[in-house]
Amino acid sequence: MDQKIKAIKKIISTWENKNKTVEVFPYLEKISHQLNATLRKYTEHGKNGFKTVIKVLEIEGSSVNTNKQFSLNAASFECIKRVLDKLQIPINSVVRLEESWLKTQSEGSNDIENNIFCPI
Repeated sequence: MDQKIKAIKKIISTWENKNKTVEVFPYLEKISHQLNATLRKYTEHGKNGFKTVIKVLEIEGSSVNTNKQFSLNAASFECIKRVLDKLQIPINSVVRLEESWLKTQSEGSNDIENNIFCPI
């Protein structure tokens, strides 16, 4: 398990160095691959917008938002933080990445509705 934790920390470090990357889900895929865990994801469209649910190791992250990509990224962040917490890996760097991403989202959008359903 120590090798897996080192590999996961390396994935996060690489991600942190490429902070300009807004796509979160590929890093979640890499982490779940290191854990040999099944990653399940689904996004459905309802009256409140898009609901994305992601499950890894029976840990679930979800988000509801009017923007499908925002919903996927928010759910991915939530799931990554919960997986790292379960493995007792510090989540500070992921929180910083998430804050940076949220700041970028709020600056890039004049539509407040896009951020209403953010789970954070």
